[in-house]
Parts: sequence; structure tokens; C-alpha cells
Amino acid sequence: MPTLGIITAFTHEADVLPSPSNANAYRVIAGGVGSARARTAAEAHIAQGCEALLSFGFAGALEPGLPVGAVVLATAIRSPNGEEMETTRDWHANLAKTISRHLAWNAGVLIQTDRPAVTPQEKSDLRETTKAIAVDMESYAIGEVAAASGVPFLALRIISDRARARLPRRFPLTEDGRTAKPGEMLIGALTEPTELAPSVSAMWNGWRALQRLRRVASLCAPDFGL
Repeated sequence: MPTLGIITAFTHEADVLPSPSNANAYRVIAGGVGSARARTAAEAHIAQGCEALLSFGFAGALEPGLPVGAVVLATAIRSPNGEEMETTRDWHANLAKTISRHLAWNAGVLIQTDRPAVTPQEKSDLRETTKAIAVDMESYAIGEVAAASGVPFLALRIISDRARARLPRRFPLTEDGRTAKPGEMLIGALTEPTELAPSVSAMWNGWRALQRLRRVASLCAPDFGL
């Protein structure tokens, strides 16, 4: 079985992955948020001999019907500039079969953006202009590395905020691109009372999404349909 390189943005996304019995089954890097960090992580996997790349973690919903916890298996990824690349079809089909035995899943285009889509209007505009069903900030960059290296690529994401939900205006990212701690989020929200409800909602939905991510990881590991 080829060694799989998995890239997440956050360490808690990486932590849901069970330790494989075969150390060569997959390797995981929590690279941080954003395309530059994702690209660096993907290139590190390739340099270490990984033969396929998986973008794994959370995404924001653009399709109004997608609830928190929905599984998104991307058929294609769009860049912020409108370029589009397909994910690896055979791998997509195999992983879809695995997931379908236990959970519903959603196929569609995933759009990578340079900054978080915070408001319902921003998400609606992205949906209208790109037809994407969900948004993240890393997958296209990972796909570019896979394409340049000639290895299979796939994106498996879990919805952590609905299309009609507003995220905290001060999106909880630290300078190195990792997530702020819940206590830090609440302290920041208390300085702006209107941000308290979105902050609490984001934390609750993030916890729900994390439980689904852990469930998907347990179902799909160690080969993730590769």
C-alpha cells in the first residue's frame, strides 16, 4: 500500500487519527492555516516519500442544506483565482464506498479562499460565483503539490459551520495559523458583547464537527480507500 501523506490545518484535527499498526500506512502533518503552510506541509510529505496526499479537516458550508458534521468528499478544488483541478477519481470512488457503508456523504466542488468566509453574505456570494458547496483555506495548495509530484490527491472535509451561520469577526487564529484556545476566544468575545453568541456557537459546532471527524477517521483509516 502506498504511504499516504495527510495534511490538516489544526493539531486537534490531526489528533483524531488513530495510530496505524503499520507505521508506513500514513504520516500526518498539522501544518497550520492557509495555502502557504499547507503547501509546505505537502512538500514535506513528498520529500519524505509519501505517494499520495489527503487534505483532511474542517470546512465551512456554502450549500445551505449542509449541516454541521456533514461529510464532504470533494470532486474538484477551486483556487481563489478561479482555477479548478479535479481530485483523483478512482480514489474518490473507493473512499466513497467505504464511507457509504456507515455515513451519508456529499460530493461537490470545494473552494479555497485566502481568508475565512465569516458572514452568511460572504458565504452566499461564494456559493453564487463558484457553485462550490464548501470552503477551506488549504486544499488547492495541497492539490498543486500533488499534481506537480504526480501523486493522487483527495480532500475529505467535515462541515464545522453552516452557510447561514456567522463566525466570530475576530476569527480565532494565532499568528502561526493555529487555532486559539476556547478560553482565549471567550475573553476576546467579552470585550465585544455582540461577539459572545457567535463565539460560543463556533466552539460548540467545532466540537460537534470534531466528533464526526474522529468517527470518519476511525472508519477510513488506515488506507482511506487508497
